[in-house]
Amino acid sequence: AAWKPPSQLSDSTALELGKHLKTFLKSQKISGSSAIITVGRERVVLKDVRHPLTVPNEEPAIIRFQVMKELSESPDQSVIDYFKVTNDPLSSDARSLAVVLKKDFLAQLQSVAKSAGLSLLAVLPRALGMGQAVISIDQVFADSNDEGSELRFAAVSIRDTVAEFSVFSG
Repeated sequence: AAWKPPSQLSDSTALELGKHLKTFLKSQKISGSSAIITVGRERVVLKDVRHPLTVPNEEPAIIRFQVMKELSESPDQSVIDYFKVTNDPLSSDARSLAVVLKKDFLAQLQSVAKSAGLSLLAVLPRALGMGQAVISIDQVFADSNDEGSELRFAAVSIRDTVAEFSVFSG
């Protein structure tokens, strides 16, 4: 069963949506204390960042600086996180994918989760969440895969009038 929120997410509806989600989970006999929320690309900004290799404690500031130079939103009103895409020890540069989310939207999601009685573990771009879900399914059926074969798949997420097509390999 799929949960259909009764209204759009906003500051004024977040608590009510969380209560509605809690009721839905209970009616479906779904228990849990944690949530990972995926959001569409219309809600996040993704930036491919090339940066010099540096000591780990300086890396976040360098990536944040690189992203802020190109960001049209105010950095003070955004949350920036990242993960490394490549780290070639033979190169003087590294590559990371930065994910930018508006702070007010994150606060709304946190409010929904809290009101539903859930701890918000992460907010991911939908394509990354779909990829992790398929990798998890693949691990369940690992015995049926050829040993040493590389996982390749495509996933389509359809919601109302928006569809996202993603191809994964690795």
